[in-house]
Amino acid sequence: MPNPPLSRPILMAATRRPAPPLTRLALHLACAALLPTLSAGAAFAQPAQASQEAQTHSIDIPPGRLSAVLGAYAAQAGVHLSADGALTQGLQSEGLKGRYGVAEGFARLLSRHGLQAMPKTMAAIRWRRCQRRRGRQRWHR
Repeated sequence: MPNPPLSRPILMAATRRPAPPLTRLALHLACAALLPTLSAGAAFAQPAQASQEAQTHSIDIPPGRLSAVLGAYAAQAGVHLSADGALTQGLQSEGLKGRYGVAEGFARLLSRHGLQAMPKTMAAIRWRRCQRRRGRQRWHR
C-alpha cells in the first residue's frame, strides 16, 4: 500500500484538547488554596518595610560626584540603586553627615537636583527626574 501524501502532517497526539473537567477543578482548587498564603506573605512584608524605613543609619559621606555619593549612601544604608546614569552626569553633591532614614537621606541628596527617590522593593531604590509645572511636580517617564 502506498504512503499517503504528506500535504498535511499527521500529528494527532499534538493537537490541543481541553483539559478534562476534573483536572480544571483540581487546578482551581489548588490556586484557591494558595491565595491565603500569598496574602499572608504580603502582610508580613509590610511591617518589615515599615521598620526599615523607620530605622536610621549613621552616615558620613564627603562631597563629590552625585553618582558616587549616592552609591556610598546606598551601601551605608543597605539598599540597592537602579537609575539612568545620565540623570546624575556632571552633578556634584555636598555629601551627607548625620543620622538618616533611607528615604530622608535620599531626599536630602537628591532634592536640590530635581530628583526624587522611588522605592521599588524593601531594599531597592530608583530615582527619576521631576519637573515643576504650575506649582506641581510631574514625573518624566
